Amino acid sequence: MIRDALESDSPLWYALRNEPDMLFWSQHRQPIAEAEHVRWWLRVQGNPAHHYLAVSTDLTLPARLDGYVRAQTCRDAEISVGVRSGVRQRGEGLALLQHVEEVARQRRIERLVAYIHGSNLPSI
Repeated sequence: MIRDALESDSPLWYALRNEPDMLFWSQHRQPIAEAEHVRWWLRVQGNPAHHYLAVSTDLTLPARLDGYVRAQTCRDAEISVGVRSGVRQRGEGLALLQHVEEVARQRRIERLVAYIHGSNLPSI
Protein backbone atom coordinates (compact mmCIF):
# COMPACT_ATOMS: atom_id res chain seq x y z
CA MET A 1 0.00 0.00 0.00
CA ILE A 2 1.36 3.41 -0.99
CA ARG A 3 -0.02 6.38 0.92
CA ASP A 4 0.88 9.92 1.89
CA ALA A 5 3.16 9.97 4.90
CA LEU A 6 1.49 11.13 8.09
CA GLU A 7 2.93 13.19 10.91
CA SER A 8 2.58 10.08 13.08
CA ASP A 9 4.94 8.16 10.72
CA SER A 10 7.94 10.04 12.07
CA PRO A 11 9.27 7.25 14.36
CA LEU A 12 8.73 4.63 11.64
CA TRP A 13 10.50 6.77 9.04
CA TYR A 14 13.37 7.38 11.49
CA ALA A 15 13.77 3.65 12.20
CA LEU A 16 13.73 2.69 8.50
CA ARG A 17 16.10 5.48 7.48
CA ASN A 18 18.68 4.35 10.07
CA GLU A 19 18.64 0.65 9.19
CA PRO A 20 22.16 -0.41 8.11
CA ASP A 21 21.03 -1.57 4.68
CA MET A 22 19.21 1.72 4.03
CA LEU A 23 22.26 3.70 5.16
CA PHE A 24 24.42 1.79 2.68
CA TRP A 25 22.33 2.99 -0.29
CA SER A 26 21.85 6.53 1.02
CA GLN A 27 23.90 9.56 0.01
CA HIS A 28 24.17 10.22 3.77
CA ARG A 29 25.63 7.05 5.21
CA GLN A 30 25.84 8.08 8.84
CA PRO A 31 22.91 7.38 11.19
CA ILE A 32 20.75 10.37 11.89
CA ALA A 33 20.23 11.42 15.49
CA GLU A 34 16.63 11.28 16.63
CA ALA A 35 16.53 14.97 17.61
CA GLU A 36 17.83 15.95 14.14
CA HIS A 37 15.21 13.74 12.48
CA VAL A 38 12.39 15.22 14.57
CA ARG A 39 13.45 18.80 13.66
CA TRP A 40 13.59 17.87 9.97
CA TRP A 41 10.26 16.00 10.06
CA LEU A 42 8.44 18.91 11.69
CA ARG A 43 9.95 21.37 9.20
CA VAL A 44 8.99 19.44 6.06
CA GLN A 45 5.57 18.03 7.00
CA GLY A 46 3.72 21.29 6.45
CA ASN A 47 5.75 22.40 3.43
CA PRO A 48 3.81 22.11 0.14
CA ALA A 49 7.10 21.92 -1.78
CA HIS A 50 7.80 18.54 -0.16
CA HIS A 51 5.84 15.36 -0.82
CA TYR A 52 6.37 12.20 1.21
CA LEU A 53 4.99 8.74 0.55
CA ALA A 54 5.06 5.73 2.83
CA VAL A 55 4.92 2.07 1.78
CA SER A 56 3.65 -0.86 3.80
CA THR A 57 3.63 -4.26 2.13
CA ASP A 58 2.19 -6.14 5.10
CA LEU A 59 -0.92 -4.42 6.47
CA THR A 60 -0.82 -6.70 9.53
CA LEU A 61 2.34 -4.81 10.60
CA PRO A 62 1.11 -1.22 10.96
CA ALA A 63 4.15 -0.29 13.05
CA ARG A 64 6.57 -0.80 10.15
CA LEU A 65 7.33 1.01 6.94
CA ASP A 66 8.82 -0.96 4.07
CA GLY A 67 9.72 1.95 1.85
CA TYR A 68 9.47 5.65 1.26
CA VAL A 69 9.70 8.39 -1.31
CA ARG A 70 10.84 11.92 -0.61
CA ALA A 71 10.17 14.49 -3.31
CA GLN A 72 11.20 18.11 -3.16
CA THR A 73 9.29 19.87 -5.87
CA CYS A 74 9.12 22.91 -8.07
CA ARG A 75 9.35 22.51 -11.87
CA ASP A 76 11.85 19.74 -11.22
CA ALA A 77 11.50 17.25 -8.38
CA GLU A 78 14.47 15.63 -6.70
CA ILE A 79 13.33 12.30 -5.36
CA SER A 80 14.74 9.72 -2.97
CA VAL A 81 13.34 6.21 -3.00
CA GLY A 82 14.06 3.59 -0.39
CA VAL A 83 12.77 0.04 -0.06
CA ARG A 84 13.47 -2.31 2.86
CA SER A 85 15.79 -5.16 1.87
CA GLY A 86 13.23 -7.86 2.73
CA VAL A 87 10.73 -6.57 0.16
CA ARG A 88 13.07 -5.80 -2.73
CA GLN A 89 12.75 -7.53 -6.10
CA ARG A 90 8.94 -7.66 -5.74
CA GLY A 91 8.10 -4.58 -7.75
CA GLU A 92 7.64 -2.20 -4.78
CA GLY A 93 10.25 0.25 -6.09
CA LEU A 94 8.65 0.25 -9.53
CA ALA A 95 5.20 0.82 -7.98
CA LEU A 96 6.62 3.75 -6.01
CA LEU A 97 8.16 5.31 -9.12
CA GLN A 98 4.94 4.90 -11.10
CA HIS A 99 2.99 6.56 -8.30
CA VAL A 100 5.50 9.42 -8.15
CA GLU A 101 5.24 9.87 -11.93
CA GLU A 102 1.45 10.21 -11.63
CA VAL A 103 1.75 12.72 -8.78
CA ALA A 104 4.31 14.66 -10.84
CA ARG A 105 1.94 14.84 -13.81
CA GLN A 106 -0.89 16.08 -11.56
CA ARG A 107 1.36 18.77 -10.07
CA ARG A 108 2.78 19.76 -13.46
CA ILE A 109 6.31 18.77 -12.48
CA GLU A 110 8.39 18.66 -15.64
CA ARG A 111 11.32 16.47 -14.57
CA LEU A 112 12.13 13.92 -11.87
CA VAL A 113 15.75 13.69 -10.75
CA ALA A 114 17.24 10.86 -8.69
CA TYR A 115 20.85 10.09 -7.89
CA ILE A 116 21.45 6.34 -7.98
CA HIS A 117 24.28 4.57 -6.16
CA GLY A 118 26.64 3.20 -8.85
CA SER A 119 26.52 -0.33 -7.51
CA ASN A 120 22.69 -0.40 -7.43
CA LEU A 121 22.42 -2.19 -10.77
CA PRO A 122 18.69 -3.10 -10.50
CA SER A 123 17.88 0.63 -10.28
CA ILE A 124 19.98 1.71 -13.25
